[in-house]
Amino acid sequence: MQLFFRRVVWLGMLVSLMLGSKLQSQDAAETAKIQAARQFEYLGCLADKFEAKLVSGVPLKRSHSPILNWTIDSSWQGVIYVWTCDDRPALVGCFLADTEFPNERRVFVEMHSMTDEPLAPVPIAGVRNYEWNPDKKANSRVEIADLPLPVENERLRGSQMRELAAQFQVTMYEEATRGTGKEELRMLPRPLYRYPGSAARDGAIFAFVTSRGTDPEFLLAIECDPKRIRDGWSIRPMRFCTRRLDLRRGEKLVWSIGEYVFPDSENVANGPTVKITEPYTIITLLKTSTRDFEEIRTRTLAEAKK
Repeated sequence: MQLFFRRVVWLGMLVSLMLGSKLQSQDAAETAKIQAARQFEYLGCLADKFEAKLVSGVPLKRSHSPILNWTIDSSWQGVIYVWTCDDRPALVGCFLADTEFPNERRVFVEMHSMTDEPLAPVPIAGVRNYEWNPDKKANSRVEIADLPLPVENERLRGSQMRELAAQFQVTMYEEATRGTGKEELRMLPRPLYRYPGSAARDGAIFAFVTSRGTDPEFLLAIECDPKRIRDGWSIRPMRFCTRRLDLRRGEKLVWSIGEYVFPDSENVANGPTVKITEPYTIITLLKTSTRDFEEIRTRTLAEAKK
């Protein structure tokens, strides 16, 4: 009988421990969800302040809502927007922040130009002063000639775009200083953004991600001109990471780009403003202590609600 009661007590303790552990996990998940929502709101405030225009003076218009909110390992969050001109995407931008280190917080902005018309130089105030003036010649668009013509129906053209995007494979390589590893990226099944019907060219933007989450490492814009009688399709490859990338269609290498060179590393003696001419850039906006970041974020969110 004494042995029986010991077993009952032991089982009761085990059940209590299991229930307590489950409740702790639920509380941790709920806390992480609240923190992520607060971070997304803060990053959206930063996007609200960002402005860009074409060299002709025409201002770009930002998508009302992010086309993607993403989280990786509960320590990185980002929001991605599209800026348009005449309903055509002119640039894609991501504001992102991390909580990877307990005593430090960092905030970044990633941008990739998509326009065939030059952008006016974009001043960006970060840990240094930057001027992003992307060279449109480096903003590559690749014609795809061996495809059926775009169909007239808009919905069916969307299916054609998804089928074409699925024909591409993207390989992301480890940084040269870390080794020779590589990873095949996974395409998200739904496009992040579909060009509005009023745009001169139809198109959609697809994201390729790692196994860790939905942070896009590469974006692929599939575009077409339904009015052309031949060669109506093209793609626009866009890096959204600093690693080397290869884009293939079957066995053919369509596009490749090496490791990203951070602007500060080659422009240290470039005066008070770092000038950037690549179509893609990532800039550190803020690097500070966790305590100071919390104060900055609280103040930013409060100002946005006024």
